[in-house]
Amino acid sequence: MSTPSSRPSEKGRRQAVREHLGKEDPASNGFQGKMERVTQGRTGRWLERLTRFGYGTRGLVFALVGLVAMRAAWGIGQATGTRGVMREMSRQPYGRTLLIVMTVGMGGYVLWRFVQAALDPFVSGSGAQSSVRRIGYFGSGLFYALLAFTAAQLAFDLAQVEDARRELTAWALEMPLGSWLVGFVGVVLIGVGVHALWRAVTASFMGLYPPPRPHTSRKRRRFARRIGQVGLSALGLTLCLIGGFVTLAAVYSDPGRAVGIGGALTALQNGPYGALLLGAVGIGFVFYGLHCFVLGAYRRVRPEGGTGREGMEQSKRAKHP
Repeated sequence: MSTPSSRPSEKGRRQAVREHLGKEDPASNGFQGKMERVTQGRTGRWLERLTRFGYGTRGLVFALVGLVAMRAAWGIGQATGTRGVMREMSRQPYGRTLLIVMTVGMGGYVLWRFVQAALDPFVSGSGAQSSVRRIGYFGSGLFYALLAFTAAQLAFDLAQVEDARRELTAWALEMPLGSWLVGFVGVVLIGVGVHALWRAVTASFMGLYPPPRPHTSRKRRRFARRIGQVGLSALGLTLCLIGGFVTLAAVYSDPGRAVGIGGALTALQNGPYGALLLGAVGIGFVFYGLHCFVLGAYRRVRPEGGTGREGMEQSKRAKHP
């Protein structure tokens, strides 16, 4: 029978566990280990809350874009994109307060994307696939960083560039091999759109949610699956259109052809069966906004299994529910 004096202290046991984990997981030291600790503990908790708030903000923006598109399909007003929705929001009562809140929310989402780019917390391993995934996270973070910056400009009445997209395209076209660079960006956007359509068809985004458990509602998972498929289909179609316009801007060396979400929706509105297509895409964007809300409420933000082999196994099971 052991006496109290012979039992190891709590501090000693914790030290032994830390040394054991350090031997099994070399990545626990250095930059990778520090970044892994970002998703754990107190830091992980506030990052999780900020990320979920960012998903909700993102969902609000895209849902408003969809509602404006649906209204335009009925012949009321003109379709617009994310920046146009923010400009309209700034003219409403309490619009400045809402834009400040949106800036904070978008900032949280941007921070999460950059953490994913640096850490890729849910998929262990390396190689070309991991590198492409991290580049995608970083590109998404840059896009929403620009969106957050636009919201801040409108909220605080800062000087704005009337059409930054066309200015940037014109600057790129003037560079050596600028047409090739702009064309490459257009092809990448088309690829991202096709990937979004593929995710909609295969419902691979369901791997973002925790693994199903006995008490998990099947209706809730079915609802998340359906709205994600409809929303990602609309987003994928719009990104393919944007990529096509950017590619045409490179082919004809005309920065005026480069458009964003608002320009792509306007092109749909002015084309054959414009009202029908615009209305369908508008409904899809509303569903995409709902998809972002559901992701913000239920998706995994912190790895449940921590680091090492156990975390890898849980991550693999979560990706294949």
